[in-house]
Amino acid sequence: RRRHFDNPQTYDADSLLARAQSASFYPTAGPLRDELDGELRELFKRFEDNDGTGRMTMTLQTLVVIATRSESEMQAGRSARR
Repeated sequence: RRRHFDNPQTYDADSLLARAQSASFYPTAGPLRDELDGELRELFKRFEDNDGTGRMTMTLQTLVVIATRSESEMQAGRSARR
């Protein structure tokens, strides 16, 4: 079985930028950082909610896969723990 759970996250332009900049691979300084910051601000403007709040919502989704173990797998697991 699979279950999907929506996880909406709302950002203003500064919090979206801060979230991206917190990634370990985001440039810490220099022209590449300036370019990426500018592109993120442009993306924010493009996808900003049309409700006048100055925010955008990204809906992330968590997928949970529920599996059932067979009796032989459960017995093998019990044996391995002993």
